Amino acid sequence: MIDEDRLTKLSAVVADQQARIQRLEDEREISQLLSLYGFLVDLPGDQPWVNLFTDDGSVDMSFGHGAYAGVGEVQGHEALLEFIKDDGGVGRKRPGNFLRIMHMQGNNEAIHIDGDEAVANSYSWVLRREPDGGLKITTGGVNQWHFRRVDGRWLIVSRTRREVGDPLNAEILAPTVVDAHPRPVHASQLGMRDGVTVDEPGEDRADVRIIRDE
Repeated sequence: MIDEDRLTKLSAVVADQQARIQRLEDEREISQLLSLYGFLVDLPGDQPWVNLFTDDGSVDMSFGHGAYAGVGEVQGHEALLEFIKDDGGVGRKRPGNFLRIMHMQGNNEAIHIDGDEAVANSYSWVLRREPDGGLKITTGGVNQWHFRRVDGRWLIVSRTRREVGDPLNAEILAPTVVDAHPRPVHASQLGMRDGVTVDEPGEDRADVRIIRDE
């Protein structure tokens, strides 16, 4: 005779394990997507790079200096292709840059998955081989990525990047900070800008969360 209670518990365990495995597979695919993003920027992979995005995908990046200083948001496949082609040779294809730089995207990576949507935070930096043979870090920043599963494949919906030292960085990292810290903290303690409402801070900074205005 089948023990219905035991069968129910076993089914719940199997479902939980399946969900855990799916989550690990999703995290791995998103992590590989971030790596591929960097590889295709560094190599002659303009259209394949664009294909990593949803049709309405976007990048919103600030560098503060160099060829891309002041770059705002670029959205949609056509605009993304024009951005990455760099036909003027002023950025990644500038003589001395092309095939001599490495874009690192998945550093300090934290991925948060909710069904077919996901958000990730990461640090990024660019390494360049100098004419004298030395290596130079040319830029570093903080990222918030949004992803969507489309036809079984994870794609980039948006990337927001700000330079190291930008006061917006605390807000960019908010998905990870909120996920990790369950108690409220004053926004000023995390360098947040105006427009964020917070409860009284706890004494322990290792156990906090941010409360935002709607």
